[in-house]
Amino acid sequence: MDYIESEFTYNGYNCVVALSELGYRTGYVQIPIEHPLYDMPFTVINDSKELFTQLSYAGSTFPKNGYGYWIGFTCDDRKSKPDVEKVKEIFGEKPMVLTFLNMQKISFYPKDGVIRDVAYVTDKLKTLVNEVIDYANRG
Repeated sequence: MDYIESEFTYNGYNCVVALSELGYRTGYVQIPIEHPLYDMPFTVINDSKELFTQLSYAGSTFPKNGYGYWIGFTCDDRKSKPDVEKVKEIFGEKPMVLTFLNMQKISFYPKDGVIRDVAYVTDKLKTLVNEVIDYANRG
């Protein structure tokens, strides 16, 4: 389950920044029903990867179950590291979280990665919104 850290509107689009129990943030943009991307399968959207530089996934239940169609991204790449302190603050010391965080300590992921904070995800969301607007204007 994700913890929603920030909700905002940018250029008329609802955006959400969430933190997963694994310590990585995700960004979501809600696609309005009249937009050409609405309910488009991710495989089709992904074929336009050059148009959506920030995009990782699309789905009908992100981040709130039953609340529209969302596209977004996750910050769990090899240059990122989990926000351990924030995870402990929000989720406590659940076994799954601690097991994952302990695995991170011995994994092949770089130890010097960067924690992707809410401001970083917010900037990426704004870029994604602009790309979504550009896509609609091309159509």
